[in-house]
Amino acid sequence: MNQRNGRNAPRGNGPHVRFGRPAVPFDGPTSEIDEEEERPTRPMVPNASPEAVAEYLSQYKMPVRTPLHIKVNFVPVLLLIFYLCAAAFYFYVRITKTLVTGPVFAYGIVVLVVEFLGLSATLPYAILLTISLVPKGSATGLPAEEEGLNSTERFNFHVRVLIPCYKEDMSVIKPTVMGALNADLPMGAKRTVYLCDDGNEEPKKVFIEQLAAEGRDVEYVSGRKKIPKDTNGKSSNLNNCLMNVIYKDYRYPGTKEISWEKIPETEIIVVFDADMVAKKHFFLRILEPLTNPKYALCLSPQAFHNIHPGADLFNNINLQFWEYWLPGAVAWGYIACTGTNFAIRARPLAHCKFFPTYTITEDYALGMELKKHGYKGSYLLDYIAEGEAPDEVRNVMRQRSRWCKGHMQVFFSWKYSPLTQWRLSIFQKLWYSYGTWSYIVNVIATPVSLLIPFLSLGFGLNPVIINYWFAAGATMYYLAIFLVQTYFHRLAHIKSLWFANISNTVLWFTYTKAVINVLLSKFGLKGGVGFKVTEKKVAETALALPLAAVQRGFNRVLSRVSSRRRDAPPPRPFEGVTYASVEKADAPTPGATPTSVHEFQPGGATPSGERAPPAPYSPLQSQDSSGVSVVGTPGGPVNLTVVVNNPRETEPLLSESRPLPPKRAPWYKRFASIFVAKNLVDVGGVLDPTVLYIMLGFCLAVVGMAIWRTATTPAGGRGARYVSLSPYVGLPLFWALYNSIAPFLFVVYSFTSGKPFRKAAAWGQFLGTLTLLGAVVLLWATVPVDFNMKEATFKAGSYLSQLRTNAASFQDIAAISNGTASQKDVTGGWLIGSDPVKYGMPLATSASLLAWSMLEFPQGYKDAEVFDQSLQNVVAAGTYILNNWDPTNSVFVAQVGDPTKYLTEGDAPSLGSIWTRLQNDPNLGTARQAYILDSTHVGVDLLAESAAALALSSVLVRNSGNTQQADSFLQGAETLFTLAKSTPGQEQSYCAFVPCGTTVSKAKMVPVVPLPASANLDPAEIKCWVPDFPLATCGFLKDEGLCLNAAQTAPVYTRRSSCCAFMRSAGVWQNQTTPQGACALPEGQFECFVPQLQTRDCLTQTISLDTGKGCTGLGQDFFPTPESCCNQLTKSQAITASAPGRGVCALGPSTCFVPNTVSRSCVQLNSTSGSQCAAFGATDQFDSALTCCNSLVAKGAINSDSPGRGLCGDTALSTCWVADLAGKRCINLPSALPGFEDAKCADFNSKTRFDDKAACCNGLYVMVGGVGPFFDPSCAPPPTPAPSTPVPTVKAVVTAAPVLPEPTLPARRLLENDVSPSNRRLLQTVDVSPFLNLPQNVLAQQEQKLVQTTVPVDFYPSHTVLDDLSWAGVALFLATGQERYLGDAQFYMTQHLAREAVGAQANTEAGYYVYNYDTAVWAAASVLARVTDLPQYHEQIRTFLRAWVELTPPKISPDVLAAKQLASQAVKNQNMIKENIQTFNNQSFLVFDGCTPDRNTTKEAKLVAAQLALKNAALGATGPVILTDPFAVTFEENCNDGRDNDCDGLTDMEDPDCPFMPVQSTDLSLAWTKDAPLPNAAAASFLALIYSTSNKTNTDQKRGLKCWALGQMRYMMGDNFLYPDSWSYVVGFGNKGYHRPTRIPDRESSCPADANQPCDFFNGYFPGLPNPQLGLVTGALVAGPNLDDTFTDSRTSNNTRVGADFQTAFLAAMSGLLDMGVDVKTCGQLQGVYNDVFDSGDL
Repeated sequence: MNQRNGRNAPRGNGPHVRFGRPAVPFDGPTSEIDEEEERPTRPMVPNASPEAVAEYLSQYKMPVRTPLHIKVNFVPVLLLIFYLCAAAFYFYVRITKTLVTGPVFAYGIVVLVVEFLGLSATLPYAILLTISLVPKGSATGLPAEEEGLNSTERFNFHVRVLIPCYKEDMSVIKPTVMGALNADLPMGAKRTVYLCDDGNEEPKKVFIEQLAAEGRDVEYVSGRKKIPKDTNGKSSNLNNCLMNVIYKDYRYPGTKEISWEKIPETEIIVVFDADMVAKKHFFLRILEPLTNPKYALCLSPQAFHNIHPGADLFNNINLQFWEYWLPGAVAWGYIACTGTNFAIRARPLAHCKFFPTYTITEDYALGMELKKHGYKGSYLLDYIAEGEAPDEVRNVMRQRSRWCKGHMQVFFSWKYSPLTQWRLSIFQKLWYSYGTWSYIVNVIATPVSLLIPFLSLGFGLNPVIINYWFAAGATMYYLAIFLVQTYFHRLAHIKSLWFANISNTVLWFTYTKAVINVLLSKFGLKGGVGFKVTEKKVAETALALPLAAVQRGFNRVLSRVSSRRRDAPPPRPFEGVTYASVEKADAPTPGATPTSVHEFQPGGATPSGERAPPAPYSPLQSQDSSGVSVVGTPGGPVNLTVVVNNPRETEPLLSESRPLPPKRAPWYKRFASIFVAKNLVDVGGVLDPTVLYIMLGFCLAVVGMAIWRTATTPAGGRGARYVSLSPYVGLPLFWALYNSIAPFLFVVYSFTSGKPFRKAAAWGQFLGTLTLLGAVVLLWATVPVDFNMKEATFKAGSYLSQLRTNAASFQDIAAISNGTASQKDVTGGWLIGSDPVKYGMPLATSASLLAWSMLEFPQGYKDAEVFDQSLQNVVAAGTYILNNWDPTNSVFVAQVGDPTKYLTEGDAPSLGSIWTRLQNDPNLGTARQAYILDSTHVGVDLLAESAAALALSSVLVRNSGNTQQADSFLQGAETLFTLAKSTPGQEQSYCAFVPCGTTVSKAKMVPVVPLPASANLDPAEIKCWVPDFPLATCGFLKDEGLCLNAAQTAPVYTRRSSCCAFMRSAGVWQNQTTPQGACALPEGQFECFVPQLQTRDCLTQTISLDTGKGCTGLGQDFFPTPESCCNQLTKSQAITASAPGRGVCALGPSTCFVPNTVSRSCVQLNSTSGSQCAAFGATDQFDSALTCCNSLVAKGAINSDSPGRGLCGDTALSTCWVADLAGKRCINLPSALPGFEDAKCADFNSKTRFDDKAACCNGLYVMVGGVGPFFDPSCAPPPTPAPSTPVPTVKAVVTAAPVLPEPTLPARRLLENDVSPSNRRLLQTVDVSPFLNLPQNVLAQQEQKLVQTTVPVDFYPSHTVLDDLSWAGVALFLATGQERYLGDAQFYMTQHLAREAVGAQANTEAGYYVYNYDTAVWAAASVLARVTDLPQYHEQIRTFLRAWVELTPPKISPDVLAAKQLASQAVKNQNMIKENIQTFNNQSFLVFDGCTPDRNTTKEAKLVAAQLALKNAALGATGPVILTDPFAVTFEENCNDGRDNDCDGLTDMEDPDCPFMPVQSTDLSLAWTKDAPLPNAAAASFLALIYSTSNKTNTDQKRGLKCWALGQMRYMMGDNFLYPDSWSYVVGFGNKGYHRPTRIPDRESSCPADANQPCDFFNGYFPGLPNPQLGLVTGALVAGPNLDDTFTDSRTSNNTRVGADFQTAFLAAMSGLLDMGVDVKTCGQLQGVYNDVFDSGDL
């Protein structure tokens, strides 16, 4: 809309100037009026009754047409229903399920309010779409004058066309005027065109004079009187023409007011902006709806010739407005006017006081005024006029700012606001407020949308709790919004609809300024809002902003390279219009022709390259259907040519002469031409572009924050892996990415030409959609799971009560022997675990923890409905302890039962261990062995812990009202504490008097290395190997003569491997799983293992050293090791979870390697029953990592571009040897030889591919028939000696190159040899004798052997005692309030730190940083910190929590570190490892039991020296030789794998190579420790909750501790992986579909439910089936996963252990969370970047 500001017009007050036929008042006695006397002259009264309308129509002589009708759109109706349902569900969820609490509650409410604002802006649009006003009938409209000559229909309209203008160039004005003059009129209609020039410019005046002189009905109107503060110059300009020119004679007498009732009904006003050109059929179409007198106005959409749908950022919103918004709004009764291209009856216009002047958007206000006066409007969706839209950034933003200001002027005006117009219905008030409200919502919602991801990532402020409710609601709601906003009639509209949202974001700041300016003006803080003209083209002037100045300089530089601006013509203001400027012509001389003007065609140029001047008009020029020619008189004062061509309707003729296409510019010029500020020529002081540049940088900074947040999150916070998937990081990341699209497109739009922007827009739309989909996928994939914490706590308490019930289910008699044999009834208490032994230490510590937690968090227990049963458990434990204590004789029963009778470690069944039901336990029928403490056997730690349990139980019982029992508990606690303190300075642990552990024998697979005793490593001195095809193996000949005879007819070999390679290349074992006989075994081994399917065992066979027979048989498989044999049984499904292996397969672990093509690695699986390996088919599991990794190479998963990982790491290709038959050579791949550069091992089959060169040479020799010459001399057979030469030792024997055996576990570089080519040549020289079988690579000689070893078994050992005394003092102080006990607590804490915690205890032992039966120091420190508030206790408990929560290792003092390093060096100086040298098959092996060295194959420099040492040892040394592996790592690589990686005798953190990290984090954020990771984490969580209440912790620290504890407990309940791979580690608890432990090593539940069936190890413990009576252990917390988050659900695994001490830790932490109200609503947020950097809340 080309609106003009009257304030900027000249102040000229000259007379009104009119040209052409004078305006005739219609109430005067003129002939024209006489011709229309038959038409009704009275007005069509708005809102008239049906009778009045019928009477009026009876007098209405004009034919009535109805070209429009209302259509119901059923798809949008369904969308509206879906949107309403989705919105209702979403906001229900937002209010009831996802509101945050705490300090961010207000922020959450603000965001919720903004979401409601978004709803209020989207819902009306969804309603609009449901119906629409659409055209019907003829597409041509009313019949034109020429078309309807024979028609009886006449449409007696007088069309008055008003064209307001102000300072426009004549090139803009002329097409508009001529288009209005030359468009077809309906039959009987007439027209007058008024050029309303508010600038009073002479060229326009002359132009209209000439048209009038030619007989055109045109008038020039100017000279209106300007007022100082003219709000709307365009309205004033139009009203001046209407009131002072056209209808001035219709005024009421004595006033300036127009008598609207007198204006005839047929008077039609049409308004065109100065740049809008009517099409040929404009009036035929626009007037057709107005034949129906009920319509006062008809609007048509605007089309712009300079807008490319894919290359414009701003104006694409027009399509949504014209084709979706307006058809629905008008159908709902809205009257729309957009300032141009509309026709309105003069009478209703005059009734509304003509065009409103109180706002700068008179079109919007006019529609509302018409509605107020009761009129109706129509809308014709037909692009029947075309103009020019602003595309330069400054002009667009000023235009949109004006639109917004105009709406705000009306909305915030009490007099004119639609909300205060009583004549508008409620519905219409909302409709006319909707546009303004959309501006306001955009102004508010856009900055909030930008800030939300920033606040979330920067400060951890998340406005919602993300859960499944939110995921479901948000997915439905935002999908509904997306569907509503992108609903389309045609697929081609999708991009424009998407652009509508983008442009609203880009214009956010523009609208914000507009709103603020209007409000300031309303409050008198700023001058009134005035009208600013929209410029369609801008001259290049100096840029106002520094940023734009930089761009201008950049353009100058580019202009030196590209001549684009100089060569190409400037863009034309209206493509498709050929025009000529008006020129004053000189008077013609006699005989001379008029002054000639160059003809001007679209895009034409003169030969000089300049723009051609206009062409002259010829009176003979014809007029076609798409253009108009203005006839000028030859010799007259003006020559004028205006030809209007519609490029969409007219195609050029093929015969038309066209200029040759310009020569294609060089590429660098074309590239330079891209970076031209085409749409940002002059910012003119506008701040908006700079804000958008800042907005882009802001969004990208937020994206960077998300990436930084993910990369730097410590593994213990929520885990690096988990944080990267967290919705609290992922959703803000996607959000910020989507927010950046709009400002990015603006930058591209501003600083490039059209083509880059079109591509950027296409990618932006694609990436925007992808971002939204990614956000939804991430939301559902990572949504925090809701857990019923009360249910989990209740079940945990029930299992603890079950342990109490089990202990009370039998009468327990303790046989006490402390000088006098006696018996004592010790029935009651708790059972700690599965066995019936009553351990005193874990019972006392568990009871004290349970009582303490109930005192701290009673409401948590009550909320879970376990307070009463937990109180019973405390009383039962206290009663049992008190019953075991004889204060008179100072005798305390420390333990009842012998734990060695219930061992499951080691070779349990052979040791006579018991696995049965309690009722069937033979040890429970009589008095059981008891262990006691007394005055001469003072077990300080157990006595102190028992005292603490009784003291805390007394407080709890007293609070429940049982004073008498509380007193007895307290008295027993005090006497026990007295005995515990009775040996000052000589304190001993109870383990000095009670067995706290034992050792058992266990068969174990361990690594061994063979030790050569002499030069001949083959014990049978076998020198000659011969292929034996009948037996499908290689036999041997001891006699040298027999060997020579055999060599005459068949190949013989000096090595078994060479012979077997020949058999393999001959395809002997193609149908066999394994080779046969000696070929099934490695060098020097004559023992094989044969799988037995029926017995699920492997039998041992040997190869006879006399006959060479053995380990052969048709259809039999033979294996060199028991584990490979057992693995074969697993592959064949003989060994399964329900059918475990027997014999050797029942003792050693079944191991297999499974390839993973995604991770490009192999996973090692171990399971006694083979159930893990059994899950994979025979083709998907392998006996060695090497064969597994090579299978990945064969599949193409590992290649040069995708190197292997893990076990297959550090390599890009599998090294192999291939036989080149053509070249008679062996080639080692990968190779640079011609023709083999890109060859891969997987490209060759097994007949031509070999693992080593020796096998390749032998295979090549066989395949070429031994015919040379050989390209590779090392593959050629030895020369045959001359007949006269004495017979050599090995005549005709094929001497192969030395074999480089395959590396085996735990080697790292598995797919290539470990020596360089130069070293390989040296190794070949080691073979000094044809019969010397020297090990070429020590690494390859490492094997796995089954040996008997000892395994330690602990029975709750305790390593410190003074901390237990301190804890007992604390408990007694809490029970009595007596300061002497507090003094005891502080004294013993000091003693503990000085005597026990100094040195290695607190600095090198991870177990010290676990709160369990062994370490009470942290419980004591927690209470002492609270009670005394002394800094040393705060620092003590903070040290503990740092290790757990922040994974910060404790500081190690220099003296402790030095001592640790000296100890390590001393061990390293002890000739490697002092272990037994064991013998297998008469060969010595060094056993690495406990030392499984890792390898570093990059250390090839040591290889030569190592091999020479082996050679010397083999040739001359005697006795066993200790081998030093040259590839062994020299440091402890994994500090928590339980292995001595560098074989220096120090494991894990004992080694000074390892930093002391007592707590590690799994990838999924479990704070992990050895032995029992979950109970340990639960106990630490409890202490974290306790300390979160300290006055020494700030808000961030309190929240951090609570939320860390919540994270740990949620991990235990199942929040530990993505569904469906999550594990709930609470038996019988977990969300649907979660894995749960089912094979618990619990005697009662693992026995058959039928009590008549026997229960023992073989039908209770070993079967790999779930526990038949799993309900007996429901609620039990298992020990937990491994460090890699893997969990083995097996009774033979330590992962599934349960116990009372596990249970109390879990209960304590869960009750704390419930009591303190800690859940995902309070912890559903992460720390922000600001918190990490400046205010982390670290302890």
